Amino acid sequence: MTRSTLRIGLGARILVGVLGGSALGLGAVPAASAAAQGWEMDVRAGQSSFEALPTAVRTANATLSLRHLRGERWFQAAASTPLSSEDLFWGAATVRDRLATSHGRFEVGLDLTGQGHAQRDPATDERGWGVRGEVLPMVSASAGPIVGELRSGGSWYRAEWEDTEWTRNVWASDLRLTASPATSLRVSGEARHLNTEEGGYTFVGVSGGGAWEGVSLNASVGEWVAGLDAGASSTAWSMGASISVGSNTELRGDLRREPVDPLFLSSARTSWGLGVRHRLGGSERPPPRSGPEIRTGESTGTVILRLPLSEASAPPSVAGDFTGWEPVRMDRRGELWRLELSLDSGVYRYAFRTGDGTWFVPEGFPGRRDDGMGGWVAVLVVP
Repeated sequence: MTRSTLRIGLGARILVGVLGGSALGLGAVPAASAAAQGWEMDVRAGQSSFEALPTAVRTANATLSLRHLRGERWFQAAASTPLSSEDLFWGAATVRDRLATSHGRFEVGLDLTGQGHAQRDPATDERGWGVRGEVLPMVSASAGPIVGELRSGGSWYRAEWEDTEWTRNVWASDLRLTASPATSLRVSGEARHLNTEEGGYTFVGVSGGGAWEGVSLNASVGEWVAGLDAGASSTAWSMGASISVGSNTELRGDLRREPVDPLFLSSARTSWGLGVRHRLGGSERPPPRSGPEIRTGESTGTVILRLPLSEASAPPSVAGDFTGWEPVRMDRRGELWRLELSLDSGVYRYAFRTGDGTWFVPEGFPGRRDDGMGGWVAVLVVP
């Protein structure tokens, strides 16, 4: 493989790492706090280092990115300027979406990713670009606070650097188990396998994150246990933190070590970054992990009731004034039990019921009240 071809893969991996904010396929997960909905802006300065034979190449950049999140749909565009004449200019855009349907404790669908980037080396004026697509059919199942997810599909990448072109086709499969014992804590384990033209590669890792009073922490560690040559760097680790400094602003920092990457044929490297994330005007607050979300109209409102999976090991039901106290089953959506209702303005009482007929309202649930008969109900006010 030529040095130019290697550099295409290496440059692409930098873009993927900086854009995604995590080591794709290396078991890293975001902090357990829910991401905001709507538009966000990041300003970040940092360094990614990697090795391109026969010399080392290091790039340090200041990056501005815009991100939009709506449910499972995620878009980001970023532009980066080098901090010295030896670093790279680059720009990139990424779109991700999950098309899925829920059936009780099960979820079936597709994870889709599209990405494009362009870059220039100011020292040599060499230019390159790349496009990437990924389609991963997925199925997941929940049991209490534990969610298991299996994905398997194709990943395709094509790039060009000056007069050299490079195409990479990989079949990727991964299995992830995630536990959320509390709304502010998440722990995950992952096994990932890549089938490539030259052979197979297997990675295993663990990761976790938590959020407490405006501070979020996350960390991961993993290892390529099969496929890499003897002596190749195979261990990955990362750590990151964010601190809220206002209702819409966070200070963020991260440090990570990425090993040899068989997907992009890139060398081991260490990167770090410091920055500020700001939710722009009109950004929405994250939907609650527990409780009602009310979207009002002229005379009626859409009410979405949510419960964490940890509150019921099987699909629970909801019954209340709005159902004539007839139970209506909730469905799983991601890591929550969920039911969507269309209600007129008014005040309603309701409660949840497990599969064995036990009525309950979780402690701390919004609107929880004593029903006067030794049990609990929740009170909902639709404006």
